[in-house]
Amino acid sequence: MKTKEINIFGAGLAGSEIAYQLAKRGLKVNLYEGKSKQKNSVQKLETFAELVCSNSFRSVSKENAIGILKEELKLLDSLILKTTYEVQVPGDDALSVDRELFSTKITTTLLNHPNISIIYDEFVTIDPQQVTIIAAGPLISPNFETELKKLIGNKALYYYDGSAPIITKSGIDFTKAYYGARHSEQKDYIICPLTEQEFDQLVTELVNAKRVIIPAFEKYFRGCQPIEVMAQTSRKILLNGPMSSNNLLNQYGEQPFAVVQLRQDNVIDSLYNLVGWQTNLTWPEQKRIIKQFIPGLADVDIVRYGVLHKNNYINAPKILNQYLQFKQNSNIFFADQIIGVEGYLESAASGLLCALNVYQYMMELPLIKLPSETVLGSLINYVTNPKQKDLKPMKANIGIPSLGT
Repeated sequence: MKTKEINIFGAGLAGSEIAYQLAKRGLKVNLYEGKSKQKNSVQKLETFAELVCSNSFRSVSKENAIGILKEELKLLDSLILKTTYEVQVPGDDALSVDRELFSTKITTTLLNHPNISIIYDEFVTIDPQQVTIIAAGPLISPNFETELKKLIGNKALYYYDGSAPIITKSGIDFTKAYYGARHSEQKDYIICPLTEQEFDQLVTELVNAKRVIIPAFEKYFRGCQPIEVMAQTSRKILLNGPMSSNNLLNQYGEQPFAVVQLRQDNVIDSLYNLVGWQTNLTWPEQKRIIKQFIPGLADVDIVRYGVLHKNNYINAPKILNQYLQFKQNSNIFFADQIIGVEGYLESAASGLLCALNVYQYMMELPLIKLPSETVLGSLINYVTNPKQKDLKPMKANIGIPSLGT
């Protein structure tokens, strides 16, 4: 057995999962988290495993890939998945959570584990002689980005991602809004209905609104496009996507032309987020459009505005082997969104598999490759396959080659 200490960079979803999995197996880990000294553009909490985009871990249905991935993670005793069920809030067929309570519970678990040492500092020096896990989310600091480029070169990739606004429930006008859900009778969402005229006006406002300027070479991940980009591309994208009114009938059995869905964001049912409304509009424009052009929201308070941010991820097929191990130094492993997986649960899952392989490595046992017939195995195979010529961030997906065959 190797006696080297284990350093984990990042206490996000993957880093938290890794620390827990290694610690419960008896290994000592140093978990570095630097946001107490300096937060990035989307971090708001002091706690670990912060959910910055949505509060949803997506569908629980076993008929799709993300639901199957949940079942795989149950078998592997995932801390992240177990905690989501402990802090679940209503969300139709989606596994939605109270994001602050979720983060607090994860943090408490890690702080109380005797095998985990928390270091509240930025991890900026990679020692090639120490076992190190880079479990970075998409937003890394300039200092660490410089260190990472020393390790892997300058060929890191990137894309732009966004988060949606969060509003107060107390200000919603329920003479205009109503409760509904597409897939169940629980009616867990608040629906703001729009007529065709109101929809057209809203689209016009989104297209013409002032945006935060980002470089001309901007790239968007299509799974999380800003609402204004979708509006500019095609109104059909909105009507078939986040603003679809399908199965969202009002109390009179009528289907509106379009809707804005609001999803519960905390356990005490006081905050709601705008589903699918990731945005890069300036904050004054967000406030103006939400309060003036979405029926029922004129009197809400906006407690968090949407932001667009640059996500970094590495060219994993060239850099990592199938065990999430750096090809040029077997002491270094990678996990989380920086390897090209996309989504909360996918990030945590990459961390869990990484932890299993680090444990095997420390114990000088064979490393683990999951079968491509599993969701997690197919996902990791996708992001590390050396035949992959044009890596794009990937969510759990039954369409990944070999999974659906």
